[in-house]
Amino acid sequence: MVGSSASQGRMVGGRTCLDFVNTVSPREQGYAPEAVQDMLPDYAALVAWSEQAGVVSPSVAMRLRAEARRRPKAARRAHARAIALRESLYRIFEAIALRRTPREADMRVLMARFAAGARRAGIARDSAGQFGWGWDGRARSLGVPTWAAARSALDLLVSPELERVKRCPGQGDCGWLFFDSSKNASRRWCSMETCGTVAKVAVRQRRHSRSRVGRSPASR
Repeated sequence: MVGSSASQGRMVGGRTCLDFVNTVSPREQGYAPEAVQDMLPDYAALVAWSEQAGVVSPSVAMRLRAEARRRPKAARRAHARAIALRESLYRIFEAIALRRTPREADMRVLMARFAAGARRAGIARDSAGQFGWGWDGRARSLGVPTWAAARSALDLLVSPELERVKRCPGQGDCGWLFFDSSKNASRRWCSMETCGTVAKVAVRQRRHSRSRVGRSPASR
């Protein structure tokens, strides 16, 4: 829905990469540019979203902001690469949701961004002794948010549950992608609080209109 989920910064995709592509609303074609909301207009917004999504910690986000202020041209380039990846990821997972084959060009963009980030990533151990991806002194790399989204996308692509990726129809005004984690894979909407509620209201209104039309003059 235009200006609803996106304007609230809601995370309904179920996977980092899907929340990343859902930073544009609506995703449906045919809307005038001024009617489309982009939550990531610049690098600062990318870092803010990454912190909200749990992609980076508050301390890493702070260092990324400082680095962006120190190297504004590099930050603009990093932002452009992030947006290019975002659009490739949308086309990849939209194709999967529609049971189509993703374009090779988009897959190449994904692999290039993952490879570029992997050279700067590291493995860290948390307080519980579990290993995971970490950044340490590499946190000044402006591509950290982009690489995290690429890694999430690759994790999903090789998952045996890839078929649970779906595209929200809304009322022809959404197009967001989400991972259906429901028990019987019956989820239809990106969010029941937004698109789901609107759809149910529309159904009730249509039924009410049909019932009024179907009444005989004597019964009115």
